[in-house]
Amino acid sequence: MAQEKITFGIYPGSNVGQSHMVQPDDKADDPAKIQTMLDRLHGDKPFIVRGYVHYLGGGKIGNRTPESVEQYAVHGRKLDVVLCRQTDEEDVSGWLDFIAERIAHYGARLDCLQITEEPNLTSKPLDGQFKGVKKALVAGVVHAKREALGRGLDIKVGFNTTLSFMPQDTFWADLGNVTTPEFHEALDYVGLDFFPDVFRPIEPDRQAQLIELGLRKFREKDLPQARIYARVPIRITETGWPTSSARSAEKQAETLNRAASAVRTLADELNITHLEWFSLRDFDSDKDDIWYQWGILEDDYSPKPAFELCQRMIKDT
Repeated sequence: MAQEKITFGIYPGSNVGQSHMVQPDDKADDPAKIQTMLDRLHGDKPFIVRGYVHYLGGGKIGNRTPESVEQYAVHGRKLDVVLCRQTDEEDVSGWLDFIAERIAHYGARLDCLQITEEPNLTSKPLDGQFKGVKKALVAGVVHAKREALGRGLDIKVGFNTTLSFMPQDTFWADLGNVTTPEFHEALDYVGLDFFPDVFRPIEPDRQAQLIELGLRKFREKDLPQARIYARVPIRITETGWPTSSARSAEKQAETLNRAASAVRTLADELNITHLEWFSLRDFDSDKDDIWYQWGILEDDYSPKPAFELCQRMIKDT
C-alpha cells in the first residue's frame, strides 16, 4: 500500500554546483515568481524547500544556493537546509560553530538540517572528496541535535548519501566504525539522492523494478552496516530527470511518475517519509546540456508536463 502521509519538497533552482555553469543575468532567479510557482505547486499541503550552504574552512561560508532560501519558508513551507563541508581541516570546531550559527539563523523555519552532502562520493564537488568527512558527519549530527534541543527547536537532523553498487565500496562499514551512541540517539533520518535513468539509462519497463531493488538495498544492506535500522526514516532528498533536445519533457514527467510511484508503494514497508524533487526551474533552458535543464519549469517559469504531474501527486496525498 502506498504511503499516504509522505511529504513532498523541491529544490527551487539556481546553480547546481558545476564550476563551468554561467547563468545570463536575464535568467537570474526571480524570488517573486518562485514564490508564485511554489504556491501553485503544493497549494495548502505542507511542503519542504531545499537549499545548500557550504562551509569552506577557517570560518568561511560560500555558495548559498538558492540565495536567501529562508524567504521561501512561508505559506506552509519549511526548510530542508544542507550544510556542505568543503574543507580538509582536521579541527572540527569551526565546522561545529558553523552548524550552530546556521541553526540560530534559520531557527523555527527549519524542518530539517542535513549534515554534509553525499559524503560517500569522492568526486568533485561533493563532500566525500575531503579528508575527515565521516568524523565531521558524526560530530555534526550530534552537535546539531544538541543545539536544536537547546534552543527548543523541533528540527530533524540527518545526513544523506547516494546509492552505490560497487562491491569495493566500504563507506557504510567505515561509517559504522566511527559512529557513537550519541550519534545514533541524535539521528532523525537518512537521506537518499537517486536519479533513475539519468546517469545510467534504464529501459522504462525495468525502472520500477530497479528502483525497488535500489531502495531495498539501501534499507536492508547499506544502513545496517552503520547500525542504522528501520526505526530511522529514509527521506528521498533529491530525485529528478533533466531534459534536453534528446530528452523530452514528456519523458521527464513519465520518469518522475515512475520513481515517485515506486517510492510511495514502498514507503510504509521501508519507512520512507519524504520525497524532494530536483528541481523547480531550469538554470538556462537554451543550453542543450542536462546540467542546465533539471527543472519542472522552463527558465521563464512556464510549466513542463512534470509540473502538473507533481502538482496532482501532492494534491492527492
